[in-house]
Amino acid sequence: MIFFKSKSGHHTSSRKFIDCAANAGEDLDKSDKVLKNVISALKNSPQFKSLHKTVMKNWDFELSQLESDNFYELEDYRIILNQSYFSESVLKSDNYFRFEALEGLTKACRDAWHETQLADAPTQWSPEGLLRIERARSADIEVFTLLVLWEMSLETQTESFGDAPLWRYVLAQNTADMARIFVSSYEARQLVCADKALNAALADAYIQWYRDHSRVCECDHKTLTLLDSFLEERVFGEDIFGRETPDARTMMQLGCLNYTGKTYLASLGRQVASDPLFCGMQDLVNQTHLMQIVEDAQSCRVCEIPFRSPDLARRLFPETFELIDALS
Repeated sequence: MIFFKSKSGHHTSSRKFIDCAANAGEDLDKSDKVLKNVISALKNSPQFKSLHKTVMKNWDFELSQLESDNFYELEDYRIILNQSYFSESVLKSDNYFRFEALEGLTKACRDAWHETQLADAPTQWSPEGLLRIERARSADIEVFTLLVLWEMSLETQTESFGDAPLWRYVLAQNTADMARIFVSSYEARQLVCADKALNAALADAYIQWYRDHSRVCECDHKTLTLLDSFLEERVFGEDIFGRETPDARTMMQLGCLNYTGKTYLASLGRQVASDPLFCGMQDLVNQTHLMQIVEDAQSCRVCEIPFRSPDLARRLFPETFELIDALS
């Protein structure tokens, strides 16, 4: 998810592995070693190697026993990884868990990269704009992860590409449709121009993310829930959202590849910024939720009564405003 901007605003360039759990002890040392091995393996992918170098300028890794089952969380420019996923015995027991660690760490780094790019997003974009940004970000994280795991699979393939164990793992995930589209698109174009074929295949996989209604709906629900929390925490009468919607250039930049410095969304910018496939909302519950957020963002509530004009609210409830002024 977006908007985990550092509360202190402090960026650090040092790489460190910190223990948040006081009793981690020897287990943390082993997990630390496993994490370094996973990062080392991922650097076989040129894309991840470049991304990792970029991300570590602003972010630190941290191992911790998270209360949730999430692989990672982003907070205060720290990528907090769930230590449970970096158990040496578990990763050695089955390739599935090792591949899961490769996938999760790639997503964590790409998410952190987006977080750096979108640090001021809430105050710049409208609620509708933030939904579009978060969809694009979620789609790109999946596409970029596919690219990294594909590059690693090429290093280990045997008789044919489909025999690579890592790619078989990818085809067993809920993004298997994107993986198939990516491979078929790339193979159909690679003989003409390999570089253009890769960008086109990534763009096709990106479009495929939006074609799955359940993926888009789930992403919207999480974003709307987060926007609700912003409204609950805002200072009375404060404008916490912007008024703009992302343009084609903004959407294209979300697909920038660190290794080449170019975006694979160059041909899709206008389409992503305006086409109903990317901007429409089919789920009626999410539509209603968004309308409510827009309404709440444009009004202030006094005694559970919404007012579009704070001045009118102040005239009708002067005693309430005197109390608010005194507390602030």
